[in-house]
Amino acid sequence: MNAERRPARDVSFGGMGARWDELYRTRRGDQLSWTQAEPAMSLRLIDQLPLSEEDAIVDVGGGADTLVDALSARGRRVTVLDISRHALNRSRARLIPPGAPLP
Repeated sequence: MNAERRPARDVSFGGMGARWDELYRTRRGDQLSWTQAEPAMSLRLIDQLPLSEEDAIVDVGGGADTLVDALSARGRRVTVLDISRHALNRSRARLIPPGAPLP
């Protein structure tokens, strides 16, 4: 049987992952309206939550934003989820030294 190989396609959320990947691939962070140099408002809101020092935080839709940097600098355990692989790769490149194992 000679199966025809089809190119991989984005099936995440109806193909929306490819749209977001394109945005992150073609634009710098300062060209994206939702990107903040300092996530002050998010940090203030998180500070108001009844979290213990051991509680982990999940940043849903965090992309390449710097909230994870600020929370990590405070010693928080943070997991970032995003539909865009490219956005996550930006954060990974910024936060994890080359050759270091992924946490």
